[in-house]
Amino acid sequence: MIKFDRLFQILKERGISQYHLYTYKGISRSQIQRLKTGNVNVNTLNNILNVLEDCTLDDICEFTPDKTGNEEEE
Repeated sequence: MIKFDRLFQILKERGISQYHLYTYKGISRSQIQRLKTGNVNVNTLNNILNVLEDCTLDDICEFTPDKTGNEEEE
């Protein structure tokens, strides 16, 4: 699973609101909602990183492998 909690923390720290993203930066409300659920396309990520200018993908997201029912307990 990919989570974008880091992105929203960075936006908060920089004083960039969701309103600012969709009003002035061309990031739609639906794209912002998809970021919250982890269902986002590469173009949206590219746009967000262009807004932030000094961040990489590693800075704004975190990957955790999905658990499958077939994994053995350690």
